[in-house]
Amino acid sequence: LGQKKEFKVQATTDVDRDTEAVQRAAGTTGFGSVFGVDDKVLAEIFLKDRRGDVEEASFRLRNAVEWRGNFGETPIPKARFIEEELGSEKCYLHQHLDKQGRPVVVVRVQRHIIGEYPMDSSKSLCVSVIERALDQHPEVDGQLSFLLDLRGFGMRNADFRFVKFLVKTLYYYYPGRLGNVYLVDAPLIFQGPWQVVKPWLRRYAELVKFVSYSKLENLFVSAEQAPKL
Repeated sequence: LGQKKEFKVQATTDVDRDTEAVQRAAGTTGFGSVFGVDDKVLAEIFLKDRRGDVEEASFRLRNAVEWRGNFGETPIPKARFIEEELGSEKCYLHQHLDKQGRPVVVVRVQRHIIGEYPMDSSKSLCVSVIERALDQHPEVDGQLSFLLDLRGFGMRNADFRFVKFLVKTLYYYYPGRLGNVYLVDAPLIFQGPWQVVKPWLRRYAELVKFVSYSKLENLFVSAEQAPKL
């Protein structure tokens, strides 16, 4: 029993040491604030995602902090969004958690038309909603779900450039935070774009679930909590 306790203490000490090393690699203090979390917590998230590889976690954390700085303070100022795009409700945070206790980001894909708004506005809106979702979660290292309404989807909505941005954002800058991706009523025309996008998701592809609108209520505690798309 004593050996087990000693091993546990040693393992904890090693993790703390590695976390501190990742924090120092950021080259500054207070870097977690742009993500709305403590420096140590953010370092732990990246270290866990890189399976304890201090060098790789440090590299990705530095890149993430630099990337997030491009969007300004936390929360992201509304001045960075085009007012009409913000009011389109094509991407918003649902008021209820899903059955697994995760915040749900709802995307009405048919309302996103390629080139309708500047890419910088769409990116800022996207990151803002993601951060609001993570802030809603009771645990700082919790995960979120995406629910994509694909009814009415057409090729004018197949914005591969924006999808690449979203995948990169979740994979590199908010690692380990994606829980589920629900694709609602995907039409036949979606199969082509899906075959393009699926390889980009890498390990996240296994988180994708195709669901029908009629079964949407099964994803929530009650039918009343399901989004009315």
